[in-house]
Amino acid sequence: MKHLFSFITLLLLLITGNACSQQAKDIRKLQYGTHKQNILDLFLPASYTNKTPVVIVIHGGAWNLGDQYFTENVAVGLRERGFVVANIDYRYVSDSVHAKDLLADIDKAVAYMEKISKEYHFKSSGYHASGVSAGAHLALLYSYTSNKKIKSIEALCAPSILNDPDILAFINSLKVLKNIEQLANDTYTLGTKPSDKFTAISPIAQITQIPTLLVHGTKDKSVQYKNSTLMLEQLQKQKVPSKLLTMPGNGHDVGLNQPDTAKIVFDEMAAWVKKHD
Repeated sequence: MKHLFSFITLLLLLITGNACSQQAKDIRKLQYGTHKQNILDLFLPASYTNKTPVVIVIHGGAWNLGDQYFTENVAVGLRERGFVVANIDYRYVSDSVHAKDLLADIDKAVAYMEKISKEYHFKSSGYHASGVSAGAHLALLYSYTSNKKIKSIEALCAPSILNDPDILAFINSLKVLKNIEQLANDTYTLGTKPSDKFTAISPIAQITQIPTLLVHGTKDKSVQYKNSTLMLEQLQKQKVPSKLLTMPGNGHDVGLNQPDTAKIVFDEMAAWVKKHD
């Protein structure tokens, strides 16, 4: 009887894809690279297998402030919907740190997740990229330009167009044009055509066939709503599986600061991940 019980237990593990069953677990400040900001928090759901979707979450903060705690609500919201989540921090832009360096940090975080997947028994590749604001920009840009297989993108209030004079004029009015120049590693004169370096950091100009969900509030005063409407237009023109979840009357938080609208956003993100995993 004892041997029969052991056999049944083993059989169930094989059927469920080596399921891990436990309490939901937060593993804080894992060092994925050498820089002090190369850390991530790993959020494990109560039950998962090596087939459970894995989501990389990237925080915002105008590319020069904040950390993974900015997006902890997103990470927890996705973990509560059954996903393994890596909520990452990364270096800030400066006169010596540019978009390519931030993308390199994300790539190191993805590689680190692949490395520790055996230890924690989750999927070893084929992750999803989610981000908020500047983090949404990085999620888009990284996914479209990376050699890694990214299965889907969930971009909340993403500044997806950084090579348009009108949008750059708006960004200048917010006093963050310097951040964009540091991203591009170039200078910009208002009213002129931006250089190719600004096109290189604009997700709208780098689109590939990765399913992309956009979420944007119509009253966003930090990233103009038209970033997402124009991005959707280009995605659909290129026949990329895509959708824009418009949050009427919401600002830059896309409704995440209210339980009812946060549920709408998290449910939509979860459905997108599951559909394209």
